[in-house]
Amino acid sequence: MAERQVVESLLRFGRSQHGGLYTPDRQADRFIRTNWNAWLIGVIFDQGIPAEKAWEAPYLLKQRLGHFNIRRLARTPVSDLRRVVRQAPALHRYVGKLPAWIKVAARKLVKEYDGDAANIWKGCLTAGEVIERPDDFPGIGLKKAHMAARDLHENACDFYRWNQINMAVDVHVRRVWKRAGLVRDTSPAGIMATATRLWPKYPGELDAPTWWIGMTWCRQRCGLRRRTT
Repeated sequence: MAERQVVESLLRFGRSQHGGLYTPDRQADRFIRTNWNAWLIGVIFDQGIPAEKAWEAPYLLKQRLGHFNIRRLARTPVSDLRRVVRQAPALHRYVGKLPAWIKVAARKLVKEYDGDAANIWKGCLTAGEVIERPDDFPGIGLKKAHMAARDLHENACDFYRWNQINMAVDVHVRRVWKRAGLVRDTSPAGIMATATRLWPKYPGELDAPTWWIGMTWCRQRCGLRRRTT
């Protein structure tokens, strides 16, 4: 199939999937959608574990702590957060690093954004500005910052220069694009450059459909691989 046809198929599939759940747990999904601080912590959790578990984690963290007050989280000792995250079943595989990321993120929200993650992108006009700010939080980085900006743009906010949002390259994206013959260089830089060439208007729009195909259909060694970032 020609490159153009592959791109058009990905775009059609992605546009048909808009409005899906972050996680099958309805209460956890509602929490993510109604609390921007929970959404940001979900972005931090979304690494090394299935996506639906990452987005469920802020709600479970709230249940275990008895609150989700970001100012109280900023004051909570890392040892207490580590105990809560480690409690069976563990909320994450990174029980050492993740609690520290949560605390630093909470302190950053309080100090720089008046305790509200919605202020991170408040006043941002371009997607590039939005990408820069989450990238500055521990445990997010540039790849997940692109994912976060795409999620915000498609579900909550409207920014100029969509073309600045690119692919959040993970194992699923690499596998699908290589098998589809879209790239030889499967490095993040190689895939992002190819996405910009194939769909310069909005390269990031190719990310979600590629990831869904890789997670649900494109099998490796006859076994389905769940999302890890």
